[in-house]
Amino acid sequence: MATERAVSVVIPTIGRPSLRTAVESALSQSSPPVEVIVVLDADCEPDLPQSSAIRVLRTSGGVGPSSAKHLGVESASGDIIALLDDDDSWRTDKLAIQLAAAPPGDEWIMSS
Repeated sequence: MATERAVSVVIPTIGRPSLRTAVESALSQSSPPVEVIVVLDADCEPDLPQSSAIRVLRTSGGVGPSSAKHLGVESASGDIIALLDDDDSWRTDKLAIQLAAAPPGDEWIMSS
């Protein structure tokens, strides 16, 4: 019997125009995430869709993508972390396919 896995999506960003598309692709998953964490690494007001699943964090600015990702991962509430770049978008079945391929247990890393 499969257990439901809670996915947190972390998107580090400097506020690119493509951010909205990335966030929308995360929100439209057939296996939706519990949260989408947008980590702003620049002083800007991002264009984001309305959703209670979106949480915005801000760095001190200019810390770089690795530190921004780390901040998002550390604040995530999900059992699984999915990283998404602000200039990418996912097919609607991306999370479902990856979760189906994931091994049982809680100690694994998967990349695609």
